[in-house]
Amino acid sequence: MRRALEQATAAMTLFRADPGAEQAAAARVGIAHLDKVLLAHLAHEEADLEPISAAYQGSPPMKAALAKVRKAHLPSMGNFVLWLQDGASANEKAALRKAMPAPVIVLFGAIAGRRYRREIAPVWASSAG
Repeated sequence: MRRALEQATAAMTLFRADPGAEQAAAARVGIAHLDKVLLAHLAHEEADLEPISAAYQGSPPMKAALAKVRKAHLPSMGNFVLWLQDGASANEKAALRKAMPAPVIVLFGAIAGRRYRREIAPVWASSAG
């Protein structure tokens, strides 16, 4: 995954510096390869690792690990919460509210998600059409 990400990043950097047809083609190939590698990895995680994680969800070690992860990612939590909801169905949003209280979702999105609304959401919106 790291190698595919590095290759896609390099191709996109070249494309940004010189947006010609050759660089665009190389960027498309790099992104397509990253897509293939990443989706295969995520499918493996969901199929093989999620059941194990779910089995230990309430255990003290898992609760401690999740607390550390939340603390480490607190500065970017607003962006993450908004990203999770971007394009999500009503059922997906309901599942998020089961995992996180609605007021927390609103506060993270409103206060800590400014960067997402300003820089990321407009890009997703323009690429969706």
